[in-house]
Amino acid sequence: LYGPRLEQLAGKHAYELSAHGTIFNVLKRRAAELQFTLTCSEYVDGVASGTIPNGVRCENVESLSFADDTFDLITSTDVFEHVENDATGFREIARVLKPGGRFVFTVPYDPSQTTRVRAVRDGGTIKHLFPPEYHGDPFRGPVGVFTWRNYGTDIPTIMSRAGLSATVQSVRVSGAKQHAFVIVATCA
Repeated sequence: LYGPRLEQLAGKHAYELSAHGTIFNVLKRRAAELQFTLTCSEYVDGVASGTIPNGVRCENVESLSFADDTFDLITSTDVFEHVENDATGFREIARVLKPGGRFVFTVPYDPSQTTRVRAVRDGGTIKHLFPPEYHGDPFRGPVGVFTWRNYGTDIPTIMSRAGLSATVQSVRVSGAKQHAFVIVATCA
């Protein structure tokens, strides 16, 4: 997303599934300079997709309010592990991506195992298969956001079911002790 590759967005449409964070800040800073449109959103429990309370667009990735084939690029950072029905969310991403569009994102990823489902909904009750895990979120305070799964080596297969062709890339982050994993998916 940095350097010359971002310049390929000139005249195009990008969507970030957060209104905060490093990727959002880079896209926001470069949108005017490179002349691309940036849309961002947050998920807020009980708020309908497409509404804009307090100046922040709300979207549920399981039911996006955008038209088909809207975006050339969609990004997210550590969002999909918090999506109850990730298969529906990935299908929605594929629906709103233009043909050839890319979805670039991160999730907790373990290259030594397949995806680990942490909990399932049984009727109206959440059944924990592993101890509950919560991740910090600036909009939700100290409690954080519930984690439904941790992804593994089968994520390209999971995404292919939604019509996305995905690869996992190991990226060395400056100053970090370990590599980060970035998933790059292309819409057919």
